[in-house]
Amino acid sequence: LFKPFSQIDSGLARKFEGTGLGLSMVKSLAELHSGAVAVESAVGTGSCFTVWLPIRAVNQPLTAAVRGPKPRGADPRQSVRTALVVEDDSKAAELIRMHLEAEGFQVIQAASGEAALAISTQQPLALITLDVHLPGMDGWEFLGRIKQVPSLMRVPVVIVSIVDERAKAFALGASAVMHKPMSRQELSESLVELGLLPIANGATLKILVVDDDPTAVELVALHVMALGSSVLRAFSGLDAIELARKELPDLIVLDLMMPDVTGFDVVEELTKHPTTARIPILVVTATQVTAESRATLEGEVSTIIEKTELNRDRFTSEVRRAMAGRKAEA
Repeated sequence: LFKPFSQIDSGLARKFEGTGLGLSMVKSLAELHSGAVAVESAVGTGSCFTVWLPIRAVNQPLTAAVRGPKPRGADPRQSVRTALVVEDDSKAAELIRMHLEAEGFQVIQAASGEAALAISTQQPLALITLDVHLPGMDGWEFLGRIKQVPSLMRVPVVIVSIVDERAKAFALGASAVMHKPMSRQELSESLVELGLLPIANGATLKILVVDDDPTAVELVALHVMALGSSVLRAFSGLDAIELARKELPDLIVLDLMMPDVTGFDVVEELTKHPTTARIPILVVTATQVTAESRATLEGEVSTIIEKTELNRDRFTSEVRRAMAGRKAEA
């Protein structure tokens, strides 16, 4: 619903007007402001669209704890942090508690959305794990409410559920989605991606950035390095294919419009080979992608971002989603 589309009938006599970009632009603008958009529809009644945007006082400075980069080499486990586990199943809650305590978290449990809301407004939190199927206030309502509270809107929320509602979770501001039952390793990997645990053995993500414009490559490289990841650079489609096969990066950031071997060619070539087929690809392009091109890329790339929409928060979010999606497919 929020993806751009174009009408098949482009003639002057077509019955319905519109370019199909309205909802897509609303979603993009909301995300650029660290917000989210959601929709609820009822047959015969209509649709209700909701936009969440973080708000802060004009004279309130952004603190380093919120916006500043983490010092290089800092271990995020050096101080005790609190995690809130929102789960009405006592056995599931206990399992998550044990996993989190093993990673150094202090854990508080809440069996309902109402109890979780009361706790979260009184206790500084580093993480929230959330089951969406709760008695009374369900997880979706709880998630929507905390995203309206300035002190909570940036707390990472990991959805833990037996139902895969990934699209809805991310649209409402969740940071990750995990399926029950989860292992400690799966949780740890998710916490690493969220920056809540250090990457084991000093390893980092290896990200290949592909663009024929060197300036664009360096711009994306800055976002990559801000994540603590290493950068591989390719300035042509052919170089990208060779580097991907040789280095097997964890992720590829790809421009589409390149001379000779285009981004479309790169996607087609890499998805043909088992060794590179599962590497997540983020498309970052300066041109508006047509509906036909989107259909071609659907299922082959993780997401498509216009260069005008690219900022550090958006890039970080998309990298996390892409890596989480890769693990879900494994």
